[in-house]
Amino acid sequence: MGLLALASGCQVTAPAYEPTSPTLTARELSRDAMAEAQEFITKAKLAHSPEKADYLIRAAQILIEAELHELVPEILTATAREALTISQQLDLRLLKAELALAQGNIQTALMLMERLGAPTHPAQQRAVGLVRAQVLGSAGNHVAAARERMNLSPLLTAQQREANDDAIWRELQAIPWTVLERLANDSTEALERGWFELAAIMAEPYSELEDQLALSQRWLARWSRHPAARRIPASVASLPGLVERRPNHVALLVPLEGNLGAAGQAIRDGFMAAHYFAFGNGAITPELRVYDTSRVDPVTLYYEAISAGAQLVVGPLEKSKVGALNALAERPVPVLALNYLPVTEAAGERFYQFGLAAEDEAEQVGLRAWREGHRNALVLYPQGEWGERVSGSFAATWLELGGDITASSSFGELSTLDERVANALLIADSELRANRISRILGQEPEFYPRRRKDLDFVFLIARPVAARVLKPMLAFYFAGDLPVYSTSHVYTGTTATSQDSDLNGIKFCDMPWRIADDPIKAQAQAGLRGAAGNLSTLFALGVDAYRLHPRLDQLLADPDSRYYGVTGALRIPKDQRIKRGLMWAQFIEGRPEVMPMVVSGRL
Repeated sequence: MGLLALASGCQVTAPAYEPTSPTLTARELSRDAMAEAQEFITKAKLAHSPEKADYLIRAAQILIEAELHELVPEILTATAREALTISQQLDLRLLKAELALAQGNIQTALMLMERLGAPTHPAQQRAVGLVRAQVLGSAGNHVAAARERMNLSPLLTAQQREANDDAIWRELQAIPWTVLERLANDSTEALERGWFELAAIMAEPYSELEDQLALSQRWLARWSRHPAARRIPASVASLPGLVERRPNHVALLVPLEGNLGAAGQAIRDGFMAAHYFAFGNGAITPELRVYDTSRVDPVTLYYEAISAGAQLVVGPLEKSKVGALNALAERPVPVLALNYLPVTEAAGERFYQFGLAAEDEAEQVGLRAWREGHRNALVLYPQGEWGERVSGSFAATWLELGGDITASSSFGELSTLDERVANALLIADSELRANRISRILGQEPEFYPRRRKDLDFVFLIARPVAARVLKPMLAFYFAGDLPVYSTSHVYTGTTATSQDSDLNGIKFCDMPWRIADDPIKAQAQAGLRGAAGNLSTLFALGVDAYRLHPRLDQLLADPDSRYYGVTGALRIPKDQRIKRGLMWAQFIEGRPEVMPMVVSGRL
C-alpha cells in the first residue's frame, strides 16, 4: 500500500524490514517519527496548496531525519504535483538533495545543490547552508564545507552554533597540514583565519607535542574571543596531559632473523630514522631499545622491556604474537602492535593495532567509487587467500553502501587471463547470439562482439605484472571505457614509464611515502637501503610507529582527529585499530599523478 494514498485515508505503515537487534530507543524514535509524519500527511489531506504542500514537505523532513528514507520519494512526488510557491520549490529541491545525500548518491546531491536557487528567508538560508556543508564534506571538499559552516554561524542559535563549531573542527581535521597552512596565510577574514591557524598547528606532522602546546597556548591568548577558544577542541585540550605523560623510554619488538627478519629490520630502520630525524631537529626524544622476537616469545620480551624501564612497547609484528600480548590479563604499559588481531577478537585496554592491511585499501576503493557515482562493479582478483580476502573486504563495503557486484572473476596463471576477462564480460554470449541469428537467417550477418552493458567500473586487484596484461585486455574486449580502480599493489613504487603505460587510466590508493614528498623520505632514501624498494612500505610503517608513540591517547580521545603520517592520515576509532586514510593517484603517461580527494562537482 502506497504511503501517499492520501485520498483514501490510508495510514502510514512501518517499513517492512527491521534492523538487526534494534535498540528500544531506535524503535521508539522510528515509531514517533512515523506518527508525527502521519499527522502531517493527515493534515495535508484536508488542506489545499500552498498549505498542503507545506504539510507534505514537513512530513518528508521528519522521515529523512529519522532515516526512514524508503518512505520519502512518494511524498516528494505528491508534493511536486501541487502548485508550489518559489520558496516551496526550493524546499522540494533541497529535500531531494538531502535524500540523495542520505542514500549515498553524492553526485546527485551535488547536482541538485548546484541547481537549488537562492533561499527566500533566514530559516531556509540556514537549512540550505547546513545541507550544502554536508554535501561538500561528503564529497571530500572539506575546505568548502568548513567555510560554508563558518559563514553560516551568525545565523544559528547558540545551541546550533555549538554543533556547527564541532562540525567545522571535524572538517578541518580532514584537511592536510600544507593546505591548512596556506589557507591560514591567505585568509583575510578573522573568524576563518583563526580556525585555519589552530587546525594547522594541530595538523603539522613534524611538530613535537611541546611545540604544539606552546603554539596552541599562544593561539588561545591571541584569539580569546574565537569560538574555538570558548569551547576548546578535545585534541587541543589534551596537549598538556600528553606532554606530561609522554613516554621517555620506548621498546621496539620486531623479528630480526628468520622469514620475517628483513621485514623487521626495515621497520626497525624506519623507527630509528624517525627518532634521529626528530633528535636532529631539537626534539625531546625517548630512550629506545630494540628486542628480537624471532628467538624469544613476546610476552617474555614485554616484561623484560618493562623491567628495563619501557613505558610503551611497540610491536610485535608476527600476527600470532600480537594475539599473545593482547591475551595478557594485565598490561602494565600500553602496546602499539604492528599487525592486527582477527576481526573476531576485541583489543584489550591500552592495546593499539597498526598495520598495512590491504583490506583497508579495498574499503577505500569502494568508498571512492561510490562517491564518484558508480553502482555496478566488475571485480577481478587473483586466486588464493590474499585475493579472496581483499575482494571480500571490498564486497562487504560495496554491498553495505548499496552497490551491486554484477560480475566477478578470479584469475591464476597469466595464460588464463584472456579467458577469464572474456567470460566476465560475457563476450561468448554475444558471439552465441550472433550464431543463433545466423542460423535463423540462413546467412552470415555482419557481427562485432560486444561486452555486457550492466557495468559501471572495474575493481582490479592485481600486482603490476598481471595488471599490465589485464588493463589492455579490458580494452581489447570492449571495456576500455570502464573506469578502473585498484589498490597500492598495482604500483611497484618506482617510476617505470614504458612498462606502466599499459596501466594508464587506473586510479589507485597508496600511502604518501610512495607517491608524495616528505623530508624524512628524502633523507632516508639517500642513506638507508630499506627506505626504497620492496620493503619501503615497512620502513614507512616504522617511521609512523615512532611518530605515533606520544599521540595515541590524543587520537583515541578524539576519533575525528588525524595524524598525517607517511603511511596515511591516521586516526584511532574506539576499537583501537588505527585506520589509514590514503592518497589517490592515477596513471597518466606511465606515471602516477596524485589526485584530489574531492569528488567532482563545482558547488
